[in-house]
Amino acid sequence: MQDLVHVESSDLYDLLAQQTNRYMKMLSEGATKQEFDQCRETIISIQTEIQSRKNQKSPARDPKSGTSYSGHLNSSGK
Repeated sequence: MQDLVHVESSDLYDLLAQQTNRYMKMLSEGATKQEFDQCRETIISIQTEIQSRKNQKSPARDPKSGTSYSGHLNSSGK
């Protein structure tokens, strides 16, 4: 599989849709275990790259409150 770091985000989504369609077609028409595994690994790689990019763009969040952190604490430590 090509290095996904260099693929445009819009192309990643298109590629994910293509691979998902391919996987669904293999489910209905049949395929070898190797074909299933390869397609599944490709889908997971694409999803991982998309998630990585989303995480790079998202601000840190407090998982309990959902509050976004802007970066620095004030002098009172809050």
